[in-house]
Amino acid sequence: MTCWVTLLFLFTSFLVLVDGYLVAKYEGLRPIRKELGRKTVEFLGDIIIIPWSVTGLASMIVLADKGKLDFIAPELGAILVLVWFLTLLFIVFKIRNTADAVLKRIEDIIKLNAFGNALLLMMTFLEVCKNITIIHGIVLTIPVILYLSISIKFAKIIKENPKKKL
Repeated sequence: MTCWVTLLFLFTSFLVLVDGYLVAKYEGLRPIRKELGRKTVEFLGDIIIIPWSVTGLASMIVLADKGKLDFIAPELGAILVLVWFLTLLFIVFKIRNTADAVLKRIEDIIKLNAFGNALLLMMTFLEVCKNITIIHGIVLTIPVILYLSISIKFAKIIKENPKKKL
């Protein structure tokens, strides 16, 4: 019982901080057309990169603390960070050039991202705690559902009327 309560607190606090950041940054936002590319890159960074980084980092901390990552060499960690950084650069340049096309599919992107975060949470809890019931699964997905609803709300705001001024 203690295992999952501790992990739930860790993940929930991280994701609630991410949700609070999204609300603080995007409440009342109405980007104008010339800033659409920059705002799309910023928004996707905020709704995808930050939550994945938070969830991934929290998972790595929990798994490393339990000795589940002892087989990974430190050099591999440095290579993974480099690959992550290069992937982010590629995504930023790609999105900036195709902001309109990305905005059309942004809700699908958000849903897939939330599903991936929920899956990562479940697998981490299953690996560390060794047993998850349906109730645990539902409780674990509450922060992800909160993130999903907030992200979709702000995606609609950004898509809504890009000609209005900020």
